[in-house]
Amino acid sequence: MALDGPRRELWTTRNKGWLSARDVEEVNRLIERLCELTSQPRAPGREQLMSLSFVLAPIRARAKRRAPSGTR
Repeated sequence: MALDGPRRELWTTRNKGWLSARDVEEVNRLIERLCELTSQPRAPGREQLMSLSFVLAPIRARAKRRAPSGTR
């Protein structure tokens, strides 16, 4: 199993960031492409069964939590 490089087979991550409307459009295009790739039937040269899961969801921004006084 490749864990790095261009043939990496295992990823786990969680990202959070501020996106523009244009960024969201690009994210959706990329997700659609990933779905196309991972929906292909088995064929010669396409021998590795892989699973892809994701969630893209808006979240509410909250103020950063501060440590209670006296604990710093």
